Parts: sequence; structure tokens; C-alpha cells
Amino acid sequence: MAGAHSKTNHLLENARGFTLMELLVVIAIVTIVAAFAYPSLTQWRANSILNSSARQLFGDFQRAKMEAVHRNADVVLKFTKGTSTSSGGSYTMFVDTNANGSLDSGESVITTVTMPKGVDLYQTALVNKSGTSVTYYGYNSQGWAVDFVDGGVSLKNDNSHYYKASLTGAGSVKLQQSSDGSTWN
Repeated sequence: MAGAHSKTNHLLENARGFTLMELLVVIAIVTIVAAFAYPSLTQWRANSILNSSARQLFGDFQRAKMEAVHRNADVVLKFTKGTSTSSGGSYTMFVDTNANGSLDSGESVITTVTMPKGVDLYQTALVNKSGTSVTYYGYNSQGWAVDFVDGGVSLKNDNSHYYKASLTGAGSVKLQQSSDGSTWN
């Protein structure tokens, strides 16, 4: 036992920690790596928030269609364009009992969504069957587009990433992506 005990003492006496210089070198390396990684991480985060907002918009179109059929009534999404990615716009989903595309008193709001910081709802290119520009898209009780509106609702961020929900008069929705806001895939 005495031999094992003295062997442990000998190992502890020879044990060394890191020197201050070694520690400073490691901190400097970590700082340099973090400085290069930070811009990529912030871009990734902004693109992730835009992607999430676009998917929520797509899902809300699907939800509006289901709500319209379920409630046997027109359900509309009314859009308010943003002015920048810091005040990015919003939309409200509601039951449009008088079929005018506007939220009037007494009509039930299903949900209101405000674009998160860094996302701009910058374009609502929607046209009804008579060729008039409108700021709403909705579904009737059969799941068809109200007023046969078609066009698109577009979102962007400051990293030149864009999403557009392309809409048809038949009521279908397709989510498209772009890096320049004009060529969609």
C-alpha cells in the first residue's frame, strides 16, 4: 500500500497545468475562428427566419382553405405590406361574412401574423377576375379562390433571399424561392 501511495504522490508532483501563454494562444485562436464564423451564422439565422415565415404563410393559406370548407363560409387573408425588414408588414385571416375582402366589425378573426424583424412582406401582386388589384386572397366554402384572385405574395430579407406564395384562381398555392426577386424556382 505504501508503494501505491508514494507512486500517486509522485504523479501529482509531476503534474503540470497550462501556462498563461498557452491559454492566451488558445483564446486567440478561438476568437479568430469566431470572428470568421459570425457573419455566416447571422446570414444563416436571417435566412432561416425568412424560410420559417414563408412556410407559415404557405401553411396559413392551407389553413384558410380548410377553415372555409369547415365553416361553410368565405375565409380571407388580408395583407398589409411592409416598408422595410424592420417593419415588415402583416396579414390577418378572418371569416368574411359579407364577402367584400375587408375585415368589418362583427367578422371573426382567426389569426393575425406580423412579420418578424428581418422579414419584409414587400409585395402583394394579387388581381381579381375583373383585373382589379386587391390586397386579399381567400377561399369560399368549396375551397375555391374568392373572386378568382390570382397572383402572389412575396417576402424578402436583407440577404437577397426571397420567397413567393404563387396563387391561382382555382385556389392552389405554390411556394417559390429566388435569389434576385425576379427569377423563381
